[in-house]
Amino acid sequence: RDSMGGGRAGVLCVIAVAFGVLWKSGEVDVTGVTTWKLAEGPYDLKVLDAPKATGFTLRVLASLLGNKVIGPPIRRILLNGNHIEMLRELALQVDRNEVGVVYFPMVRLNNEQRARHEALAVDDGNVSSLLLTGHTDLKADWRKSKGKGFQFRSSLDYARAYRRGDTTVVEAMKRFLRGVEETRELGIWIHMNESEIMSQAAESDKRFQSGNPLSVLDGVPVAFKDMVNIAGHRRTDGTVGGDTDALQDTDGIIASRFRKLGAIIVGTTVMTEFGVTPLGWSAHYQGPRNPYNPRHFPGGSSSGSAVAVAAGLVPIAVGFDGGGSIRIPSALSGCFGLSATFGRIAIGSGLPSGGATTSTMLHAGPLAATATDLALGYAAMAPSVPGHFYSTLYGEGGGGLPPPHVAGLSSPVKSLKGLRVGVFWEWFEDADDEVVAACVKALDVMQAQGAVLVNITIPHMQALSMSHGIGISVEFSHLNDLLYSNGHPLEPNTRVTLALGNAISGLEFVSANRLRGWALQYFQKLFESKVDVIATPTVPFAAPELPKDVEAHGVSDTPTVVQMMKFIFVSNLIGAPGLSVPVGYSSNDLPLGLHLLAAHWDDATLISAAAALEELLVRDGRRRPKHHVDVLAGS
Repeated sequence: RDSMGGGRAGVLCVIAVAFGVLWKSGEVDVTGVTTWKLAEGPYDLKVLDAPKATGFTLRVLASLLGNKVIGPPIRRILLNGNHIEMLRELALQVDRNEVGVVYFPMVRLNNEQRARHEALAVDDGNVSSLLLTGHTDLKADWRKSKGKGFQFRSSLDYARAYRRGDTTVVEAMKRFLRGVEETRELGIWIHMNESEIMSQAAESDKRFQSGNPLSVLDGVPVAFKDMVNIAGHRRTDGTVGGDTDALQDTDGIIASRFRKLGAIIVGTTVMTEFGVTPLGWSAHYQGPRNPYNPRHFPGGSSSGSAVAVAAGLVPIAVGFDGGGSIRIPSALSGCFGLSATFGRIAIGSGLPSGGATTSTMLHAGPLAATATDLALGYAAMAPSVPGHFYSTLYGEGGGGLPPPHVAGLSSPVKSLKGLRVGVFWEWFEDADDEVVAACVKALDVMQAQGAVLVNITIPHMQALSMSHGIGISVEFSHLNDLLYSNGHPLEPNTRVTLALGNAISGLEFVSANRLRGWALQYFQKLFESKVDVIATPTVPFAAPELPKDVEAHGVSDTPTVVQMMKFIFVSNLIGAPGLSVPVGYSSNDLPLGLHLLAAHWDDATLISAAAALEELLVRDGRRRPKHHVDVLAGS
């Protein structure tokens, strides 16, 4: 029997059920009898009914679901068994004169809201100022600014060490490369060019010698999820075959921004194939592993980026998030992670679309060792790009996208006073006891500094979770249709996910996106009238164990995957920013995270809250991962 459930008997049962009820394999009719009433009902998130499979069972399941004859009825039975018709019933109740079908969740500010953001984007809130000075004395003794016990190195540690002459960029990058060798068993990297790293380091040293570093990030190593074009590097998107061995000719938008700031672009990190699962394991590339315990999943799909940060190799890594893919690995691997507002960070290889038109769920953002690194990574990526698809979608008249800022970062604890923290307690507490306890402790710390807890309720969590799942599954299947149809060497779990996405009807997809529009309005009203942020755990449990039989072929475990996304999916569904903060550890020393959700464009509220929690709760309580290196050791 396979260790994660399922087994050959389970597959045989699926086959028997499929043929036994083949006549029931069409879409369920909507009769007009209202089983689900819009805007009413109790907390209803539950575990999905779907097979779990690893090893041989997984390969059989992928083959069955992809079979042109028996695959369609099996897929439809799985969807109907989870009451997908609920989306159609609820969508029919939405007032079509008030709520439209929403695909790209771009929210435009009114004049008053825009003026507020413009006022905050000056002085200490200015992102350019942060990148130039770090809001601190960069020549001060960084050792005196540390908390008690183990501390992660931040970008400011690198900046101070270089400016004080404690080390050079070349020496630091030599230690970085030794650290890469020491942590090789974690399976972090897709592509790295050592000679190019040392060439960048030498150029950075020249700038320091002449007294002209480009920014706080000059000489700081930064890693990138394997979805970014970087000149001279491979880009695989987590798969194999095709043109994955080809080297890119130019930098994409995000990579070019870090390069212009003098950051050392060290390489691309392993991700799950096309970002398909938040568990984080790539069977193709045999990694990554959790640095706190290599026998556990790291979280994904920005798994390599999270592990690179947690292992001490880089203070900042770039990730992408369509269903928690920044925040989940940040929580499970013990770092900070921000999924910025939809449209805030221009993604892709260039203009006009930059590849941003390919997903309505995808956000970009930094994974970081500290809250300051989170702010610096955000500041580097967030300024808008005229002519980019996001700028056009928002509308470039009237100033275009609102200016990014980091207001509150210079005095984060003070920013907690009066902060309205929404808590839907039934949702919040739907997690393991030790996760809930760690997150409640974080709320207590916020309350002690003047934050105000506000009880809220959110109806139709199950339907909204399904709407997110349907949307991202259909987009995923559309993007990879040719590879799926032409026999590309996909992992079995990827084939299962694509098969299920192919089974969703157009009617179900439109219904899901009408509910998306309803949810967007519902949460906007919450933020406008009651709360500034909404707090939950990030993931309802610590990192699951990585079974041996998963390593070769991966795992299909839709119930666990949906459980992992139960607290974070709202951000992707409505386009709002979400943040994970490390707030504690499980009984077996695995990291736990608190999640905060804010209104569109209020990324700075999340960053300052993260910095406050770091100062009050996190800094003196972080634990060293089993696999960790100190790139600045001895400097």
